[in-house]
Amino acid sequence: MKLRSLAIASAVSCLSLPLAISAALAQTYMGRAATGEDVYFVSAVFQCGDLPANHECWWRTPMVNYQIGSDDVYASADCATNTFTTVWVRGQVVAENMKPQSQALQLVMDNACSR
Repeated sequence: MKLRSLAIASAVSCLSLPLAISAALAQTYMGRAATGEDVYFVSAVFQCGDLPANHECWWRTPMVNYQIGSDDVYASADCATNTFTTVWVRGQVVAENMKPQSQALQLVMDNACSR
């Protein structure tokens, strides 16, 4: 019985390891924020619906998700002005028309706008 339990536990561990690794790889380390906290780029999505492929929405206004310290941050970016137009943490607006305050946040912007 002990051998069977050990085999099941080993199988579960082996199956969950790739999931943990892929979750960790989903974030890209950008550096430190002006506050000293680590910054990770998570994703950028252009929400342009049925607009034609040549519409500026497809290159100008991504929705960005990044992590700063332990906070998940969502922001609407304006690539043309290098500005986060609205920034949310825990569903609350925490900043508007914010320029990146550190090289790490500039890299977040650069990653989002290069998609």
